[in-house]
Amino acid sequence: MIKFSAKWCNPCQAYLPIFDAVKNNNQNIEMRSVDVDVEMDFAWKNKIMSIPATIILDDEWKEIFRQIWIIQQKDLQEIIDKFFKI
Repeated sequence: MIKFSAKWCNPCQAYLPIFDAVKNNNQNIEMRSVDVDVEMDFAWKNKIMSIPATIILDDEWKEIFRQIWIIQQKDLQEIIDKFFKI
């Protein structure tokens, strides 16, 4: 799971503690935060046009989930449970 954001983005900053809390509760899942200003090529490759954005890639790096905007903690955990079958 990858969260795309930027330091200047207020909604991204609001999403940060939610994503981090879920990440801390799911340490067996790879959850990565990407700053679009730092990793522009990676964001471009993943067609990130709006932030915050959360995507899930499968083992072959194909996108299987995308959500633009903030995902509430309960909903983010449900997404993890669905896609990672915890």
